[in-house]
Formats: sequence, structure tokens, C-alpha cells
Amino acid sequence: MEGWSQGSLVLDCWSAVCGESCMHGAEWGKSWRFDQRLTYHYYNNLMGDNANRHLGINLRQQVLALKKLSSGVRINTSSDDASGMAVSEVMRAQISSLQKASENSQMAISLVQVADGALAEMNEVMAKIRELTIAAMSDSYSTADREKFDLEAQELKAEIDSIAEYTEFNTMKLLGGGETDANDVSGDTIAANTAANDLATSIIGASSEEELELEVIVADIEKMIDAMYDLDDDTINKMGFEALITNYFNDYGNSGLSSDYGNSADFLDRFYELMEHKNVAGDIKTDVTDAYNSLVAAINAVKSAANNPGESTSFDFQIGASANQTMTITIEAMDAASLGIDGFDLLTSANASSALDDIDEAINLILAQRAVLGAVESRLEHTIRNVDNTSENVQMAESIIRDTDAASEMVNYTKYSILVEASLSMVMQSTQVPENILKLLE
Repeated sequence: MEGWSQGSLVLDCWSAVCGESCMHGAEWGKSWRFDQRLTYHYYNNLMGDNANRHLGINLRQQVLALKKLSSGVRINTSSDDASGMAVSEVMRAQISSLQKASENSQMAISLVQVADGALAEMNEVMAKIRELTIAAMSDSYSTADREKFDLEAQELKAEIDSIAEYTEFNTMKLLGGGETDANDVSGDTIAANTAANDLATSIIGASSEEELELEVIVADIEKMIDAMYDLDDDTINKMGFEALITNYFNDYGNSGLSSDYGNSADFLDRFYELMEHKNVAGDIKTDVTDAYNSLVAAINAVKSAANNPGESTSFDFQIGASANQTMTITIEAMDAASLGIDGFDLLTSANASSALDDIDEAINLILAQRAVLGAVESRLEHTIRNVDNTSENVQMAESIIRDTDAASEMVNYTKYSILVEASLSMVMQSTQVPENILKLLE
């Protein structure tokens, strides 16, 4: 034997292809002979290292295939497919946005349906008001009958305002009602505060009898203002102080007053006389008129806020996955003032005839708004179908990029499972090489 070198055993031998025996010292084979140089390492087990390296590679590939099969996606980390993950994440964001846009459109349809349902009820109310108007136009009914017609019509008109005020979706008013409630500031509050501050403040230094009498007259003035305000008589906007007193006595006489004066002239004369006894500087009538005008201005402000038409309401719906993909709808105010029917009455045939055109116009306004809402609802239904279709197709594209091909990955898993077993077997076999060397050394 020869060829010992640093932890390895080298065996030199030859064999004749022609079948001659391999002998040391014999004649070397000729052209059919070839040398075989077999090296057994026991210091470094290179065959074991090689088998172990392939075992690691195959094991990692097996784990990767198992991860894809168990998660259902091909890209679990960015290292699996960096560019594919970037594209996939953008698509996922678009898909979730499209799904929310579809939900927004469905919510918009619900809002439109609430408004349309309220308008449908308004339409029924207006049809009843028109029916009463047609009845009041006929002379076959008496004045008492027309009063009953008017009473019902006024209640129905109030219901129009109620529907406009109370129709809401997610706490948002839809029909422009309820901007100002006239009851928030009552005539009593206005009269008491303003009259007491601007008229009764001049009651200073009078005799007790005159002071008490003047206080009674000022209180009666407050009652007159309250009465004219509570009756919603628009003439209060135009009349002056003396005209207010005169109109009250013409309409009500002394009813409801604490003083004993039977007509406006006596009432005003005594009022001015008492004011003169108070030694008020300046022109008494001018001072009283200025105070009264301030009071009427305050009343008018409240009445104007209460009786003015409501404002239209606009809604912007996000119906797409990107900016500016919106739909805007406008719902007009549908209270009685906006419909133009806040001042009608059916007390006479002429009034009923005059009111009919306004009522027909109000019905047309309601129907026009319902037509708009119906068109918007139809459009939103098409929008939902389009958005859902887009979402579905984008999701399909994202699935192609990211989802696991189960058949392909099952093939890989099976392949690497076999290779892992084979590599593991070779690692075990490689440990037997040093044992063979020990046999050679015996």
C-alpha cells in the first residue's frame, strides 16, 4: 500500500479490461488498461457535507411549497415576488375602495327612497287639499261648510310642514324643513321683553295711582301686540303704534284687556296723558313710536325666519374608488312656504279659486322632485352594478398574481418531499465512509 497523506487513504491499482487479474508488481495493462484513483477522506466528510447542503435546499423548497398550500397565496412575503406583491397591494386597495363605493351607493339609494317616500305622502296630502279646494269653489256649500273645509285644509298644510321638518336620514334633514321654529320665540316673550324695556321704563316718579294705571295700560298694549302676533296677521308689519291699537279695538273691543276703555281713542288719549304726567323729555308720541317700531322690527325678524321658505339641500356621494368620482343630488325645500301654499284659505269661493293654481303648482313641484329622485335612484342602481363588476374583475386579476396554483404547488411539494427523503438517506449513508476506511486500515 502507498499514498498516505493527511487524513486520507489513497489506493493505486490497475485492472485489465481484457480480464487480467489486478496484481502489484505485474506487467501493467496495455491500451485496455485504465487507472482508478479512489480517495477516502475521514478528516473532512465532503460527501456528507454535499448531501447535507442538498438536504437543506430541498427542505426549504418543501417548506415554501407547504406555506403556499396552507396560506392559499403564492406571495406570502415580498421576497417571494417583490414586483408582484407591489402590484397586488395596489389592486387590493382598489378592490376595498370599490366595495366601499358600492356600499356608499346603496346608502345613497336608501336616502333617496326615504325622501321619495315622504314626497309620496305629501302628494297624497296635496291631493286631499285640492279636493277640499274644489269643494269650496262650489256655491252649493255654505259659509259654515267652507270654514270646515278651510280648517281641514289648514291642518293638512301644517302636515306638509311637519313632513318637511321631520323627514331625516341619519339625522340629516332631507326636505329643507325645520330651519327655524316660530315657537322658539313666542309673542309673549317678545312683547314682555321689548315692551317692558322700551315703554314701561319711562314710568318714573309718577303718583302711585297714575303709575299703576300706566302699568295696566302698558300691559294691555303687550296683550294687543301678542294678539296680533298670535293671529299671524301680516298687517302688524305695516301698521304703526296707533293703528295697532285701533285695529285691536275694531277686532276685539275691550275683550282681554285689564283697562276699562271701550275704544282706541279713549285708550290712546289716556296713555299719552299719563306719559305727559311722567315728565318724559322730548316728544312723547315720537318716543313711543320709536319704541313701538323697534318692537315690530323684532317681531318681523322672528316671523320672517319662521315663514321664509326653506333651503334646498345638496348631497355628494362618493361612488367610485378615486377622487372626483362623485354624484351630487339636490333636494328642493318642500315646506308649505317653498311650495307657495302658506297663505291660502278656502273661506270663500273666490279664495278657493285663487288657491287652486297655487295648489296645482305645488303638486307639480312635488312630482318634479320625485321624478328627479327616481332618476337618481335608477342611476345609482347602474352605478352599483358597474362598481361591483369592476371590483370582481380586479379581484380576479389580483388572484392571478397572488393566489396559489394548488395543482402546481402540490407537484412541487411532492417532488421536494421525495428529494428531502433521498437527501436525508444520503446524509446517513455518508457517515459510513469513515467506517470503510477503518476496515482498510485493519
